[in-house]
Amino acid sequence: MREGPRASLGGLLASVGGTGRSCHTRASLKTLIKRGKDGTLLSSRTSPVAVIPDARGPVAHVIEKAVTPLNEDQVSQLVRDYMDGDLVSMLAARYGIHRVTVSEHLRRRNVPARVKGLLPSEAEASAVLYREGYSLASIGKHFGVTANTVRNALLQSGTRLRGPNELQGGAVPTAWQPTHT
Repeated sequence: MREGPRASLGGLLASVGGTGRSCHTRASLKTLIKRGKDGTLLSSRTSPVAVIPDARGPVAHVIEKAVTPLNEDQVSQLVRDYMDGDLVSMLAARYGIHRVTVSEHLRRRNVPARVKGLLPSEAEASAVLYREGYSLASIGKHFGVTANTVRNALLQSGTRLRGPNELQGGAVPTAWQPTHT
């Protein structure tokens, strides 16, 4: 197969599964085609071995792999972006790499993973908001977590949760009143 800018579409499709009806997504095929055209498609050559006949078809001797190498400056910027609060999925999209690759770059640089859930200061603030009458869902949306995460933080802090029919302050409505007329 030809490599570099003149790699053919047929050759690229053959390298990922033959006729194009493989399990690869359209996006990964587009990436392979783009990298084949611009010459950044890297290949790993297997050592020459005797061809073993296979009833399913020819055995591939060249395995093409799409690679997006990041230079040191890009990895440093990726780390800064993560430390500034960007999500791993956002960084993966921005740098054109898989989210696992983002995590690997962060691990290699000894960047601590973010704590899941609410920080202690956020848990205290959520307790105050809950006592003021805000719902678990609205508090969760404010802090970017689920209502269940807020519920767990409130239970850990000893906050008494309202029942489904209780209003702010613990009052129970005597009759249901529609909000519109």
